[in-house]
Amino acid sequence: MGSAPHDPGTKKGGVQDRIPTSRGALLVAGLAAVWIVLFLILNRQQVTVHFVFFSTRVALFWALALAAAAGILIGLGLAHRRSRRKARS
Repeated sequence: MGSAPHDPGTKKGGVQDRIPTSRGALLVAGLAAVWIVLFLILNRQQVTVHFVFFSTRVALFWALALAAAAGILIGLGLAHRRSRRKARS
């Protein structure tokens, strides 16, 4: 008796195991794209942003995006700093 032919979809990591993940990722990406478009459409109004030494008028979504990016960068910097301190001790 010979061995059964290898079916890559029956073992973990086979092609068939990755298809639902790909569909799920496409669904999440599609929903995120719709959310971003709606966010841009609903936040087009001009707002005044006051910095320490100057003010400027920009679309609200740009002000929110700038604040989110600054928050992410600060958070990543603090996390990196914390991980370096733990590595030293």
